[in-house]
Amino acid sequence: MHDGMELLLLWNRDQELVDLVYSLQHRSVILLLYPFEIVIVLIVRYITLNCFQLFETKQELQCLLQQFNDMEKKSSELVIKVHDLEQRERVSANKYATSLEPYYVESIKLIFLIVVFCFAIVFLEVSSELCDSIAELRRKIQKAGADHVLFLDEVLFKVNEAPSHTIVSPGETAYREVEENSSYAARFDMIACCPSTQVLPPIIFSPEDRAALGQSGINHKMLIKYIQDILAQACGALNRYPLYLVLDRASIHNEEKILEAFHDNGCQELVKVWKMPTKAAKRMSPLDNALFHHWKERIRNGEQITKNNIVTRMADEWNNLPSSLIRSQYRHCGLLRWHDLYFDCPQPSVHQHSS
Repeated sequence: MHDGMELLLLWNRDQELVDLVYSLQHRSVILLLYPFEIVIVLIVRYITLNCFQLFETKQELQCLLQQFNDMEKKSSELVIKVHDLEQRERVSANKYATSLEPYYVESIKLIFLIVVFCFAIVFLEVSSELCDSIAELRRKIQKAGADHVLFLDEVLFKVNEAPSHTIVSPGETAYREVEENSSYAARFDMIACCPSTQVLPPIIFSPEDRAALGQSGINHKMLIKYIQDILAQACGALNRYPLYLVLDRASIHNEEKILEAFHDNGCQELVKVWKMPTKAAKRMSPLDNALFHHWKERIRNGEQITKNNIVTRMADEWNNLPSSLIRSQYRHCGLLRWHDLYFDCPQPSVHQHSS
């Protein structure tokens, strides 16, 4: 009832409507206007409480969205400015680096030359004593006769090994396309031996063979096994006496055990094991200088190498090396009779060797 009176008071404020009501002067009409008045007031209140509040809320959200959009736009502008500054700094740095590149390259070249020069002086200097040691062993080999001297060494070959040399036209980049990096190519190890006229049967170890033995490379036991199973019989079949074996100074080359392995397996012809001086293999070993190189070139120049045929290819190419090539490598190393013992001395005027 109280609400009804409030509605009536609101309605009476409109003077025109009051005048209209009093002008009617009819009680029934006034009674009919009460419900109509109540409905109008309720509708007005509903619209006021809902629509206007929603409108205000929506406006507030629009304002917030507008502020957010403005902030986002400003942030985007700042990001663009920062990116432009980074771009300018990068360009400036590149220009600066480009300007310094000639000096940088020249400095690197100079440092490299100094390092190489120092390395050559400290590590690669060939002393007169080394030449005398090489000459002494050459004298023994020449006196024994090259046909009675065997050289033994280990070598490896990799499937898809990247070639280190190529031929290109002037101005073109020197490179070779390979399918597999040499560092990760499958490695096959071979132990080989030869006198001056022929090669002897080798032994080849595949990655699977080494894995079965628990070895990453060739060790002393594998070498002794090769002598016991293959090399001692092959040397005995040469029908030459005496025989001498020349080795480098690798840790797996134990003279006493190697000589014992030959004798225990029927090769009494081998009477002595000689070891080359340190750093002398490239000067006096026909295997290192350079039968192994010719052997590898023959493998590469043949049919395509795969893991299925590489062992056969390695053995076949080694066994088919001509005796003339072997003899020439003995001559190249100064091992044949009447050859100058100091022919490859790098400083003859300084060392002053007497033949």
